[in-house]
Amino acid sequence: DFQSSAHDALRQGVRDGHRLQCVMAPTGSGKTYLGMRVIHETLLRGNSAMFLCDRTTLINQASAAADGYGLSAHGIMQAQHWRTDRGSKFQIASVQTIARRGWPDVDVIVIDECHTLYAAWVKHVQECRAAVVGLSATPFAAGMGKLFTNLVNATSMHALTESGVLVPMRVFSC
Repeated sequence: DFQSSAHDALRQGVRDGHRLQCVMAPTGSGKTYLGMRVIHETLLRGNSAMFLCDRTTLINQASAAADGYGLSAHGIMQAQHWRTDRGSKFQIASVQTIARRGWPDVDVIVIDECHTLYAAWVKHVQECRAAVVGLSATPFAAGMGKLFTNLVNATSMHALTESGVLVPMRVFSC
């Protein structure tokens, strides 16, 4: 339910004129899945999208999440990757690869771990035409409030624990 509410809040944010939005949700809440949902909606409209990871080790993880969502028709922008498909309307890439190769022109960019604020994507999203959705469990980095004009708080750790999605925390040391 909270993912649907967050998706609805993002849509409302677009209607309210927010091009750069950030979704805050705890680790384990399904932020990547929510990002894939946004991308799926984008592709259904005939538009193009990119899922940007903050490091190359997350490329295959994001690709597996896309496959699990049913978005197997995607390309991966990474040297010598078996899934390279420059003609695909949905690309998955790391910020390091994009910094070296340049940005494709896409309609929607979903940025995983957006609190990292890599200069390569920060500069681009300020200048491009794409709608941008950042995903973070910890959107508290200095400068994020000047970049993202809307923060969607998808859910809390307490709510996820109460619903059984997360197990209760045990504190061993302060």
